[in-house]
Amino acid sequence: MPPVQEFGLEDGGYKRYFMQEPNLKPSVNKRTSPLKINLALTVALVLAAFFAYWFEFQRKGKPIDSDIKKLIGDVQEKVAERVSLYDKEKKIDIEFICKANCKINDPNAQWEITKPIQFKADEGNVGSFVSSVAQASVIETILVEGDFEARAKDFGLNKEKRHERMISIKFQGESKPNQIYLGDSSTIGENVYVFLDSASETSSKEIKLVASFVKTNLQREFTYWRNKKVFDFVTSEIEGLKLTNLKGVVQLNRKEKDWFFASGQRADNEVVDTFLTGIVWFGYVSRNHCL
Repeated sequence: MPPVQEFGLEDGGYKRYFMQEPNLKPSVNKRTSPLKINLALTVALVLAAFFAYWFEFQRKGKPIDSDIKKLIGDVQEKVAERVSLYDKEKKIDIEFICKANCKINDPNAQWEITKPIQFKADEGNVGSFVSSVAQASVIETILVEGDFEARAKDFGLNKEKRHERMISIKFQGESKPNQIYLGDSSTIGENVYVFLDSASETSSKEIKLVASFVKTNLQREFTYWRNKKVFDFVTSEIEGLKLTNLKGVVQLNRKEKDWFFASGQRADNEVVDTFLTGIVWFGYVSRNHCL
């Protein structure tokens, strides 16, 4: 029987010994390299992304362009008249009208809610929404070939579904509003499919992909859109104040920048101004409750 030889192998800083017959290579315990594992995972992720892309676009329709365009087009000089939001599932049915300074991106636009009740709107929230939706970037434009209604079903935008969730923006001088119908969310990224019935173009067979903020804003509750102030004036316009409770009456009057009691004694300006600011910005919840 041939003699047995001893071999020492370096393995991670430690020397391991194996008993082996002569003229044979040492037996080495092979391991899968972490680099190879990472490479395999990367390849798997790339293949998964490629499949998702194929499923999203190749099966439903090929994109006809990849240039960044605006959803409604160039609206910089357009004047908004009316905006409506509708979502059947979320029971949202809200309408706004613009009363002054209604050019898109005008920070002084004056908006009012007309539906479901007439109420002064949060002008900043409404104005920002109208501007961002009208100028939303189109990520992809997909030309639907063949029977549009049949193919649009893949995007949640067939005739039966698209009227369940939509945004309408009417500009001055246009005969009809721009109807933006919202369909399903994309499986790639935080995006949503939309179909635009434009006021300035003939009916098309294009479905567009836009960022999901359009859908997120559509589904906001009424509280987000209404004005949060109970009183329509600012603190600096208040000249006098009268408080009555079970302990008596406190009356304050402003003289230039300072506050004084009815007796003529000077009041704490900071305390009075802080109190008045809180009153002016008293949050309105309903006709019967304040927050």
